[in-house]
Amino acid sequence: LRALGTVQAREAITVTAKVSELVQQVHFESGDVVARGAPLVTLSGQQQQAALVEAQASAAEADRLLRRQSELAAQQLIARSALDTQRATRDAANARVAQIRAQLGERVVRAPFAGVLGIRQVSPGALVTPGTP
Repeated sequence: LRALGTVQAREAITVTAKVSELVQQVHFESGDVVARGAPLVTLSGQQQQAALVEAQASAAEADRLLRRQSELAAQQLIARSALDTQRATRDAANARVAQIRAQLGERVVRAPFAGVLGIRQVSPGALVTPGTP
């Protein structure tokens, strides 16, 4: 029996990046089978890596100052308001670390569901922008 037809996947998407960045590593070949959440492409995140190191240093320093001020507040050598201000500074520094980690997470494009991959359209070193397949 001979027949003409078109085959279409039940679920199909075009995977794109959320940010503009250079492709650092491609983790698949065309036609590979992948599990849900598997990394497909890693984008360069050098600026975010440097910002993370800076934010972690700031958070560590804020934590050290809070511990020192807590000891001084226990001895009633500084005002409680100074301790509260330092606690807020520490919390803000920790939030900044979390924010940068989230930005780094966007630098890894992952498979939204398990399946067979189509044709690879990017290579290491290519610049991708939101919307680039």
